[in-house]
Amino acid sequence: MHTQQSILFSRFLLLFAMVAVVFLTLMPGSVSAAAPSSLNVLRIKQHADEDTGRSQTDGITQEREPIFEVGSSTAFTPSDGNDQIRIFIKKSACSSGTAPPTSSFNENAMGPSGTYGQGGFERFGAKTFTSGTSYTTVEIPYENVGGSFTGQLGANGVHCIFALYDDNSSGFNGTITVFTHTEITLDNSAPSAPSVALHDPTSSPGTDNSPTFRLTVENGSVVELYKQASCGGSAVATSGVTSSTSVDLTSSTLSLGTYTFSAKQTDAAGNTSSCSSGISYQYHIPSAAVSSINLKDGSDSGTDNDNITNDYTAPEISFTQMSGTTITARYRKGTGSWTDIVPGSITVSSTTGTVVLPDLALPNVAGRDGSYTVEITQTESGKTATAASYTFTLDTTAPTATAGAVGATQLSGETTHSSVHYLGASDTITVPVTFSEAMGVHATGPQGKLVDDSDDSQV
Repeated sequence: MHTQQSILFSRFLLLFAMVAVVFLTLMPGSVSAAAPSSLNVLRIKQHADEDTGRSQTDGITQEREPIFEVGSSTAFTPSDGNDQIRIFIKKSACSSGTAPPTSSFNENAMGPSGTYGQGGFERFGAKTFTSGTSYTTVEIPYENVGGSFTGQLGANGVHCIFALYDDNSSGFNGTITVFTHTEITLDNSAPSAPSVALHDPTSSPGTDNSPTFRLTVENGSVVELYKQASCGGSAVATSGVTSSTSVDLTSSTLSLGTYTFSAKQTDAAGNTSSCSSGISYQYHIPSAAVSSINLKDGSDSGTDNDNITNDYTAPEISFTQMSGTTITARYRKGTGSWTDIVPGSITVSSTTGTVVLPDLALPNVAGRDGSYTVEITQTESGKTATAASYTFTLDTTAPTATAGAVGATQLSGETTHSSVHYLGASDTITVPVTFSEAMGVHATGPQGKLVDDSDDSQV
């Protein structure tokens, strides 16, 4: 019996203790209520949606209604539920870098029903505290109270931001002792598109697979370079924050081909320009050119290797090439139009080749003579084509000869001079002859003949 009573008593004590703990836990403790001694935190909320752009601590934003963070680095507990932190803005720089005078700033005049604009300030927003709650910093968004209130950030430029703590002790009209201020910059205008110019190399096509471009930009911007028109794809180069209005950007390594480069820039507030106009650059490695171009022996009449021939029916041009390349050719007379030579008229072996021209007497036999240029193009795999040219002269016209008069010279053995000359076995006579072009002597045994350079006639 005593044992059961002891158990019941123990359970009673345990239940009493639990109730006491709960009661003590629920009883409010003594809370030290006090306004902050100072406000030393005033900034745009450090978030990409509020302090926009590349930095969330630079006070530059494109947001006209940013959220502000205000408070103290030391925790504080408001004395009642009427305490507030209020933010006011002036759409210009702070006067001499200071806040409004604490002895005359009437915050009521800044409210929705007030006169607006005391000292150029307008109310932006406020935070009302909960009594007994500890705070360090609070977020204060823009509050749209309607009417003639225009407390958003104004036009682009510097704004003065003023925050005060009001403990309601003087009906919102007393001397303000806890306040702070700062300046922020609103910038929601996009910069203009950069201008882009090829800088190194200075012309296209080029053999540099990492060309450098010079861009004209806004000072303080970040610039991105693209290898597609309209800033398509991923950037191939990005600048740091520019310190002038000119910046050079070098492309990442290119493959062979033609590219259209373009660029855009983003300012400190995060405003991005439109894309620039495109500029074309071709990266190429030229193929080696064919060499040793000349008339083949069977087509080179007259003096060897003088690039003059009288072979018009199908003159053949020889050349030296690289093994495994592609050869194309064309020709023209003088400065006339080019005519492609059909592939069947081009033969190649491992390192040599021949181009056979068509009948040059067609369609105008009378006009066949003249200067001809043959262009032979060689293309190596993966490289751009390179052309080499050779010029020769076609001459199928026989030269003319005009004999001069024999002078009235007395021949040997003559006793009297007469107009009729009789030559003896040992007599000689000189007759001057004028030719229409340069002539040479072509020896054939004990005799010879006069020929022109193309060997197309003799005298």
